[in-house]
Amino acid sequence: MTKLTKYANNLFATHATLDAAIEYAQTVANGDENPAAVMTAVQVVLNTAISMHHAELAAVNRPLIELIDARVAAALTDLKGSLEDMESNLDDKISEAINDLDIDDKIQGWYDSNFDIESALSGTSISISFD
Repeated sequence: MTKLTKYANNLFATHATLDAAIEYAQTVANGDENPAAVMTAVQVVLNTAISMHHAELAAVNRPLIELIDARVAAALTDLKGSLEDMESNLDDKISEAINDLDIDDKIQGWYDSNFDIESALSGTSISISFD
Protein backbone atom coordinates (compact mmCIF):
# COMPACT_ATOMS: atom_id res chain seq x y z
CA MET A 1 0.00 0.00 0.00
CA THR A 2 1.29 3.44 -0.89
CA LYS A 3 1.09 6.03 1.88
CA LEU A 4 -0.21 9.48 1.11
CA THR A 5 2.90 11.06 2.64
CA LYS A 6 4.82 9.82 -0.42
CA TYR A 7 2.97 12.46 -2.46
CA ALA A 8 3.67 15.42 -0.16
CA ASN A 9 5.93 18.02 -1.81
CA ASN A 10 7.27 20.99 0.17
CA LEU A 11 7.81 22.99 -3.04
CA PHE A 12 4.06 23.67 -3.08
CA ALA A 13 1.79 25.43 -0.60
CA THR A 14 -0.51 23.71 1.84
CA HIS A 15 -3.75 25.45 2.74
CA ALA A 16 -5.29 25.45 6.20
CA THR A 17 -8.52 23.87 5.00
CA LEU A 18 -9.64 21.74 2.10
CA ASP A 19 -12.17 24.43 1.17
CA ALA A 20 -9.35 26.96 0.85
CA ALA A 21 -7.31 24.55 -1.29
CA ILE A 22 -10.26 23.88 -3.62
CA GLU A 23 -10.96 27.61 -3.89
CA TYR A 24 -7.31 28.15 -4.89
CA ALA A 25 -7.59 25.37 -7.50
CA GLN A 26 -10.77 27.00 -8.88
CA THR A 27 -8.98 30.34 -9.15
CA VAL A 28 -6.10 28.75 -11.04
CA ALA A 29 -8.53 26.81 -13.26
CA ASN A 30 -10.42 30.00 -14.11
CA GLY A 31 -7.15 31.40 -15.53
CA ASP A 32 -6.83 28.41 -17.88
CA GLU A 33 -8.37 27.93 -21.32
CA ASN A 34 -10.33 24.94 -20.05
CA PRO A 35 -11.25 25.43 -16.34
CA ALA A 36 -13.52 22.37 -16.32
CA ALA A 37 -10.66 20.11 -17.36
CA VAL A 38 -8.39 21.52 -14.65
CA MET A 39 -11.07 21.13 -11.96
CA THR A 40 -11.81 17.60 -13.17
CA ALA A 41 -8.13 16.72 -12.73
CA VAL A 42 -8.08 18.34 -9.27
CA GLN A 43 -11.20 16.44 -8.21
CA VAL A 44 -9.79 13.13 -9.50
CA VAL A 45 -6.63 13.66 -7.43
CA LEU A 46 -8.73 14.64 -4.40
CA ASN A 47 -11.03 11.60 -4.72
CA THR A 48 -7.99 9.33 -5.08
CA ALA A 49 -6.35 10.83 -1.99
CA ILE A 50 -9.55 10.39 0.05
CA SER A 51 -9.89 6.78 -1.09
CA MET A 52 -6.25 6.09 -0.20
CA HIS A 53 -6.77 7.75 3.19
CA HIS A 54 -9.73 5.48 3.93
CA ALA A 55 -7.66 2.43 2.93
CA GLU A 56 -4.77 3.59 5.16
CA LEU A 57 -7.14 4.09 8.11
CA ALA A 58 -8.69 0.67 7.58
CA ALA A 59 -5.25 -0.97 7.48
CA VAL A 60 -4.05 0.89 10.58
CA ASN A 61 -7.25 0.14 12.49
CA ARG A 62 -7.53 -3.53 11.42
CA PRO A 63 -5.50 -4.94 14.37
CA LEU A 64 -7.50 -2.84 16.82
CA ILE A 65 -10.80 -3.93 15.28
CA GLU A 66 -9.67 -7.58 15.39
CA LEU A 67 -8.70 -7.17 19.06
CA ILE A 68 -12.06 -5.58 19.86
CA ASP A 69 -13.91 -8.33 17.97
CA ALA A 70 -11.97 -11.01 19.87
CA ARG A 71 -12.68 -9.39 23.23
CA VAL A 72 -16.37 -8.97 22.42
CA ALA A 73 -16.58 -12.62 21.33
CA ALA A 74 -14.86 -13.75 24.55
CA ALA A 75 -17.16 -11.57 26.65
CA LEU A 76 -20.22 -12.97 24.89
CA THR A 77 -18.99 -16.53 25.48
CA ASP A 78 -18.45 -15.75 29.18
CA LEU A 79 -21.86 -14.12 29.41
CA LYS A 80 -23.53 -17.08 27.74
CA GLY A 81 -21.84 -19.44 30.20
CA SER A 82 -22.87 -17.27 33.14
CA LEU A 83 -26.47 -17.16 31.93
CA GLU A 84 -26.53 -20.94 31.52
CA ASP A 85 -25.13 -21.35 35.07
CA MET A 86 -27.70 -18.89 36.42
CA GLU A 87 -30.51 -20.73 34.64
CA SER A 88 -29.33 -24.06 36.02
CA ASN A 89 -28.92 -22.61 39.53
CA LEU A 90 -32.33 -20.98 39.33
CA ASP A 91 -33.98 -24.26 38.33
CA ASP A 92 -32.21 -25.99 41.23
CA LYS A 93 -33.23 -23.28 43.68
CA ILE A 94 -36.87 -23.39 42.55
CA SER A 95 -36.96 -27.18 42.81
CA GLU A 96 -35.31 -27.02 46.25
CA ALA A 97 -37.78 -24.36 47.44
CA ILE A 98 -40.75 -26.40 46.23
CA ASN A 99 -39.39 -29.53 47.90
CA ASP A 100 -38.80 -27.62 51.15
CA LEU A 101 -42.36 -26.30 51.26
CA ASP A 102 -44.54 -27.94 53.88
CA ILE A 103 -47.91 -27.41 52.21
CA ASP A 104 -49.84 -29.02 55.08
CA ASP A 105 -48.17 -26.67 57.56
CA LYS A 106 -48.93 -23.64 55.35
CA ILE A 107 -52.60 -24.63 55.02
CA GLN A 108 -52.86 -25.31 58.76
CA GLY A 109 -51.25 -21.94 59.52
CA TRP A 110 -53.68 -20.12 57.27
CA TYR A 111 -56.60 -22.09 58.67
CA ASP A 112 -55.54 -21.32 62.24
CA SER A 113 -55.16 -17.61 61.47
CA ASN A 114 -58.21 -17.11 59.28
CA PHE A 115 -60.87 -19.62 60.20
CA ASP A 116 -62.99 -19.31 63.34
CA ILE A 117 -65.19 -22.34 63.91
CA GLU A 118 -67.53 -20.39 66.17
CA SER A 119 -68.15 -17.71 63.54
CA ALA A 120 -68.51 -20.33 60.84
CA LEU A 121 -71.11 -22.29 62.79
CA SER A 122 -72.82 -19.37 64.53
CA GLY A 123 -76.58 -19.59 64.11
CA THR A 124 -76.33 -23.11 62.71
CA SER A 125 -78.40 -25.83 64.24
CA ILE A 126 -77.59 -29.43 63.85
CA SER A 127 -79.94 -32.27 64.47
CA ILE A 128 -78.91 -35.85 64.60
CA SER A 129 -81.39 -38.61 64.17
CA PHE A 130 -80.87 -42.30 64.30
CA ASP A 131 -82.99 -44.59 62.24
